[in-house]
Amino acid sequence: MKLTINRPHVLVFTWMILNFIINETALLFNLAFNLEYRITTDSYLTNLKYIFIQTLIYGIISLFAKAVWKTEKQLLFIIFQTIIFHAILFLNIVRIENTFSFSTSFDNFGLKYLFLNSTELTFLFNEIFPNYGIYDGGVYMPDSISIFYISHIVIPIFYFILLGWLTTKTINLLTYHETK
Repeated sequence: MKLTINRPHVLVFTWMILNFIINETALLFNLAFNLEYRITTDSYLTNLKYIFIQTLIYGIISLFAKAVWKTEKQLLFIIFQTIIFHAILFLNIVRIENTFSFSTSFDNFGLKYLFLNSTELTFLFNEIFPNYGIYDGGVYMPDSISIFYISHIVIPIFYFILLGWLTTKTINLLTYHETK
């Protein structure tokens, strides 16, 4: 028996806790791959800030879906993020010597949004497949647009799909009651 969640805060809180657990697990793997990487209080707080901001965006979209459709629409968050991520990508593509590149400044709101919605899995991917490029003087221009696309758009989208699925399964497991 599947119960409908009438309290969106349960959905958002469960999503946040699972997001935290998965990110911390990926952080441990990141530490295993990169022996020079050290967790500092500042980097840990930044990670928590990312999780909080992702949860805030997810919560706002969930409340909007609940108000409009009277039910949670997990897919709405994924669709929203997919559109925003691709808009950021396409707005920052430049053509240099007959090749397309992603180029922006570190102050760019779109780049900051991508970074805020990245996960430890993104950083782990970048440890395995480094993307060199120009990162000086406030310019952010990775060498490979494909590695950038996979690490900053595809991985977060699939991560949010997995997180939404796990959230639904967790809530269904916690709220499952057999009626006699």
